[in-house]
Amino acid sequence: MKETRELPGGYVLAEDERVLADEEFMPSLALFWLKSRVVITNRSILAGNPNTILKILPVGRQTQNIGLAHITNVESDREFSLSKLVFGTGFVLVGMFAGLWAATIMILLGIWIISAVFQTTLTLRYVGGPAEIKASFIQRERLETFHNQISRAIADARS
Repeated sequence: MKETRELPGGYVLAEDERVLADEEFMPSLALFWLKSRVVITNRSILAGNPNTILKILPVGRQTQNIGLAHITNVESDREFSLSKLVFGTGFVLVGMFAGLWAATIMILLGIWIISAVFQTTLTLRYVGGPAEIKASFIQRERLETFHNQISRAIADARS
């Protein structure tokens, strides 16, 4: 199978290895530039996550190559952050009573924070530790489908 995109970490497929799935996920709508990429092959999971400063500024990339035989558990979790909802709502409410420029900035910042209230996390537990991929609420179904693809790949690798 010919690859059109470089794999995370510059990984090169073995002769009998093939890509089963390839997806990109963003942690929230507000952080659309921070994309994690996960590739499932018939032998391993390849992941590339951005390293960040203050959770918003990308400063490099962390890559992982996790053998399917070493994965002990795959979990997906839907989260709701009450603190982000309260904090974002606070910005919007304060912005409503501020001057024009301050109001615009505060309301946009509040909406930006509120957009990250719902998040889905895919966790891979393996011998070396857990690996997490976070996805926005609009990518929830894609992440859960991807979870099932990983589970299927693990089952196929062990049979």
